[in-house]
Amino acid sequence: MENYDNEQRLRILQERLGQIKSKQEGEREQPKVENTPPYPTYNPKATQSSDEDVVPEQIETEKKSSSSAWKKIITLFLIGGLAYSGYYFYENFDFSSLTLETTNTKEPVVEENIVAALQYTLDFGEAKHLILLSSFDNEDAARMFADEKANSGYDASYFFLPAVSNSNKTTYQVYLGPYFSESEAKQWANTLEIESEILNL
Repeated sequence: MENYDNEQRLRILQERLGQIKSKQEGEREQPKVENTPPYPTYNPKATQSSDEDVVPEQIETEKKSSSSAWKKIITLFLIGGLAYSGYYFYENFDFSSLTLETTNTKEPVVEENIVAALQYTLDFGEAKHLILLSSFDNEDAARMFADEKANSGYDASYFFLPAVSNSNKTTYQVYLGPYFSESEAKQWANTLEIESEILNL
């Protein structure tokens, strides 16, 4: 009886397996009909959630950003090279060679006026220091200014510059002094309200 039960169980099992196989084969043969629209629709959530769509876009943006960074670096190097070569050209090129030279051109001779040091022939003995005041083109003006200073208590006078020096300048120079020491001349110069110069003979 046990054999009969086992045989019967085996037969039932085989029938069920056959039913399952036939059911699976039937499902494979029938095409699945889906409710798809006639045109594709865009679903942003689907593209954002699927790994297949997001990963290639990230790789493309990374490739684009890295290639654009290299392009920027190369552009900067080119601009820097052009700027440096322009500066080098500007510093080392002789622009005067571009001017047209005319024949028979003579450069004007510039006479240099060598100014000799002013030397005085005044002799006041041991007193060797004068205070030079204003210069005048007119002797009368020089005399009036010297008299004005003399009336104010100074020892003032004037001289004609070409007569007492190696200068050709025709002026009359009013002076105070002479003084025996430079310190005495400086003391008198400090009492003046006008510019003056101490002359050591």
